[in-house]
Amino acid sequence: MGYAVELSFNAKKTFGILKKQQDIAVKAREFGCSSQYNMMELEGYGRKITKSESIHVVIYDDENVSSMYGFIREIKKLKIAFIECIYRDDCTCDLLYASGHYLKKLDKPTSLKIRRSMKSPSDQVAENIIKIINNK
Repeated sequence: MGYAVELSFNAKKTFGILKKQQDIAVKAREFGCSSQYNMMELEGYGRKITKSESIHVVIYDDENVSSMYGFIREIKKLKIAFIECIYRDDCTCDLLYASGHYLKKLDKPTSLKIRRSMKSPSDQVAENIIKIINNK
């Protein structure tokens, strides 16, 4: 069991995608992640690509929760990527935080349920994550 932090950035508007992915990977290793991987999300029709996002998932063990907090602060401070969501990486996959951008992709009942759970966090980890994200 652990925690996963999903980061994304627009690959169409970013020059040097590999450099940005490497920067995220280096920061994740600095803060002691247990594993990480990249994905690309493409949308379009015909031969025209309308959306191209690079998604980077960073996974932390339960013992490294404080390191995960530091990683979130650093990503937010440096504005390397957009924090899409943070969830428990076990069988339940409980969402602890989801951005507005992420919530728009979901159906309305699910989105409302997640928004309510973020307003009243179930445990200390979720509460700390929301405090870090909302601290501007």
